[in-house]
Amino acid sequence: MPNPAAFDYDALDAGIRAAVRLIHGVGLPTADSGDGTLTGDKEGMECALDFAHVVIPSDRASVLDTADRVAGLDWVAAGYNPPTVEARYTGGGGSAEVIVHWPPAGEV
Repeated sequence: MPNPAAFDYDALDAGIRAAVRLIHGVGLPTADSGDGTLTGDKEGMECALDFAHVVIPSDRASVLDTADRVAGLDWVAAGYNPPTVEARYTGGGGSAEVIVHWPPAGEV
């Protein structure tokens, strides 16, 4: 479980901080996040995504329950439109994760 008091939220993109706080607030860890901007230190970074997202590591046994928990959070109160929440599992003992994302700016 993440320790929100020890997490450096200022190191995150400003547009995604509240989302990560919301997820941490229900005891879930995060592995990657971004607000979709590709400027400043992210300019030219091949791995930077052009849409707001948060990745939550999980495991095979709980990935669907984790996705349901995240989908049920009060995103509007946190200042976000309801996101798309996807559960992903790579078979054969691979990784499991929940991906929370919003469309790129200007898309509906």
